[in-house]
Amino acid sequence: MNSQGIQLPISEQGFYFVKRYAKTIGVILMIVAGFVYAGYRRHLQQQARQAQVAAAYAEIVPLLTAEKAQAEQAEKTIEQFIDQHQESVYGTLLALQWAKHWVDQQAYDRAAAQLTAALQRTQDSDLQAVIRLRLARLQDQLNQHTEALKTVAGLQKSQAWGLTAQALRGDILRHQQDFAGARAAYQQVLNSGASPLQPLVKLWLNELGDNQEKP
Repeated sequence: MNSQGIQLPISEQGFYFVKRYAKTIGVILMIVAGFVYAGYRRHLQQQARQAQVAAAYAEIVPLLTAEKAQAEQAEKTIEQFIDQHQESVYGTLLALQWAKHWVDQQAYDRAAAQLTAALQRTQDSDLQAVIRLRLARLQDQLNQHTEALKTVAGLQKSQAWGLTAQALRGDILRHQQDFAGARAAYQQVLNSGASPLQPLVKLWLNELGDNQEKP
């Protein structure tokens, strides 16, 4: 129906609607196009930033094995990169490598501190799992058994990492001389029927055979 109240055929109604509201439709289309373009531009900018971070990461990695003369400056550069890219996967990867560097130097406290900070920063679930496993092993090595059990507890129900976490939990309990708890943890890995850790777990269970609980 047009402005004069005359009923128009369906095809003409559509044409009349478009003609009458052409300006409004044009404005809407321009707004939509603007949002699409802005989103595409943000995507390109993110890709460019990621490429820059990746390039910077590649340049910094060799500093992990810097000579003693350059060690102090290398340490500053590495820690600055990690701090500036806390939420980036490259920042987390460098933090993991930096923690390994301190393990190699037998500076276990510094390695544990680096892993603890990385765990708090990253949102990537797989990276979190890797960090938890490494941190729990370090805490176990430092005789921080209670902290190690808490660190690994978050992975026990994980489908991807649960059995590895359970085997590590058995190790921690064994070092804590909780032999019954260690046996139970190892047995859960054996009962899964599908873990490459089973040969090692069987060996550990055999070693536990003559051990008794602490009085």
